[in-house]
Amino acid sequence: MPANVTLLKAVNSEHIWVHEIQIHPNFVSAMTDPGQCRPCQIPLPMPVTTRTPILYIMEQKMSNSKHASYEYRDFFPLNLTPDNRRIPLYMSSTNNIAFLRDGIRISQSSDISFDSVFNSLYEREIVLSTAAARAALRLEVIGRCLIQLVYVDPNGIEKVYSSINTTDPNDSAGCQIPISVSMSNSKLAPPPIRTPQRIVLPFELSYSEQRFGRWFFRIRTFETSVLLTDGSWQILPKQSNNIMPAIVICTYRREAALSRNVTRLLKLSKNDDMKFKIFIVDNAKTVRPMIPADASITVFEQRNVGGAGGFGRGLMESLKDATITHTIFMDDDAEIDENCIVRLFNILKYGNDNEFVGGVQFDVYDQTRIADPGTYWVPDRFERPKARLAPQDLSFDLGPKALMDSKKINFNGWWLFAGANKLFRRHGMPLPCFVHLDDVDYGVRVYLNGGATITPPGIAVWHEPYYAKTENWFAYYNIRNELVRISSHMHLLFRGPNTLNYSEGKITRIMRHRKLEIARQLRKRFFNFVGTYQYGSAYLLCKAIEDYLVGPALLLKRDAEDIHKEVMSEYGENNKNSSLKTAVPVGYSGVKKLDMSKGSRVLRRMSRGGHVWGVGRLRANSRNIVMLENRNAISVENIMPGVMWCYPDTNTSGYFVYRFDYDSYRVLTRKFYDAMKVFQNAFDNIAAEWSDMYQVLTSEEHWNELVKTF
Repeated sequence: MPANVTLLKAVNSEHIWVHEIQIHPNFVSAMTDPGQCRPCQIPLPMPVTTRTPILYIMEQKMSNSKHASYEYRDFFPLNLTPDNRRIPLYMSSTNNIAFLRDGIRISQSSDISFDSVFNSLYEREIVLSTAAARAALRLEVIGRCLIQLVYVDPNGIEKVYSSINTTDPNDSAGCQIPISVSMSNSKLAPPPIRTPQRIVLPFELSYSEQRFGRWFFRIRTFETSVLLTDGSWQILPKQSNNIMPAIVICTYRREAALSRNVTRLLKLSKNDDMKFKIFIVDNAKTVRPMIPADASITVFEQRNVGGAGGFGRGLMESLKDATITHTIFMDDDAEIDENCIVRLFNILKYGNDNEFVGGVQFDVYDQTRIADPGTYWVPDRFERPKARLAPQDLSFDLGPKALMDSKKINFNGWWLFAGANKLFRRHGMPLPCFVHLDDVDYGVRVYLNGGATITPPGIAVWHEPYYAKTENWFAYYNIRNELVRISSHMHLLFRGPNTLNYSEGKITRIMRHRKLEIARQLRKRFFNFVGTYQYGSAYLLCKAIEDYLVGPALLLKRDAEDIHKEVMSEYGENNKNSSLKTAVPVGYSGVKKLDMSKGSRVLRRMSRGGHVWGVGRLRANSRNIVMLENRNAISVENIMPGVMWCYPDTNTSGYFVYRFDYDSYRVLTRKFYDAMKVFQNAFDNIAAEWSDMYQVLTSEEHWNELVKTF
């Protein structure tokens, strides 16, 4: 019998009552033979029958054991009071549940499963980030119930790993509930339970990609209700880092959203183990009056140099501060959950600092719908993201399993993105590209240089999704920045330090093929813009190509704010056919469903939205207006040639309306073909120029000089 185990027995119906329970892993199975415990073969001092009340006590001498409760650390705390809009992400059913200020009350005779995205523990990301071998479930419960710890394997098969019945220590499972902790009077029958019992169920984590699974728990109540007051997934960490992160928030005229997030963060900072600094980079110089005076907050005011300039400035300030160990990027308008921020901090605290960590993005307009759970952006393909999971509602039964699948990712948006400062120094500064794709460029660069980004389920923000608005003036930055990114990354992939082992001839053929692919994609993008009457975006696509062909001097010698003013001015001049209306124009009839026969769709596509063969001009005076659901529905095949269309503005009750304009199509088509002719001839040389200057543009030395101009 192990020296750290003492066997105590209670005769007749007297019990020893405890308030804190630690399940020892050697005791999770039932006995088979009287007088012996099967898992550890411990001889018992008396015959054991189901009528003999026996309680196993793990003494405090167990503190030297690797299974001692004090060695486990809270890692992913459970959120027992979630936002009402998000409850299905935390538990599979709300029947027989009441959400109280001090926890969750579960009605009598209920069976509640916490089989959900946010209350599950996913092994893959935890093991990769912390190298932990053991974990545990800690719950604080008032009342009598059965608690089951469940493992779900990669095939979706569930298995009850261990369980505890807090109703009666003399459970028919024999020595199923050995416990460790202080006792009250040993000769008193258990009083009514008024203080929480602490229950800790330890388990081993998988260490194989083929076996990475998911853990969750169930609670079954009996004759009385149960109150779950607290809980957390714990780990037995291999290291514990002293961390002081800087949370960098770049903002531009989003004072209300920023103020809400700062308030939530300051609430967290009152916890002793949650110390951090907040760096607010204000590109509009408007937020200082709204920010509370707090020693942890620093506001950096600068002119409008975009999100890339804001995050880059914040990162520079973080790297200059010797007390800061990690940097966290956060969008100003992302809705944060304090519990998710605590989880992120714990990954940084107990992690190995070898990976960047990102948060999943959920849809702020449909709060149980996942928008972006991490993506693999193909390094040498133009606009070729492969999502880890397509946007979908995760409140259904298969939702938690959907995130278990092993999918390679190299990109997590900077709505929530964190890493050790030593990693940021290793991989460089953001590409100074004003807005959009600075985070894509960074993630792919990290991947090409041998780094990694992980996106653990259970860490998330709620943010405006891609479909919520048209591309509008962002088209310029999306196209220009992607051309810069792919030029730099293709050379890094084929001719960089970790180059693929290809012959020069094969590399030349691949590069030639990629150029043709890019040209086809640009052509497709252009004709989708003009085919849906987004003439301003079509114009900016042409401008993006022309500016890319200027080469690195565009970003080295021209001011980012000046470029942006030019972009906005030219967009307005070429987007006069579009307007924001408070309602559908008077006298027009809304059309929500079109003829989707193959012939009709081919006509719309081949006529380029009605701009060729005179199709659109025949309907230019139509009193119909096609009403699209959102940005995802914007397609040449979903509009009537020559007929106005609109889609709802998510920020108001109005509609964005687009009108057919043949003259704009004619002028822009000529401009596009002129730009593409130069592109085809100059791409090879210009791509090499961008690649040659890539390290300069993303160096701390360059950013030191750049920040002086902000």
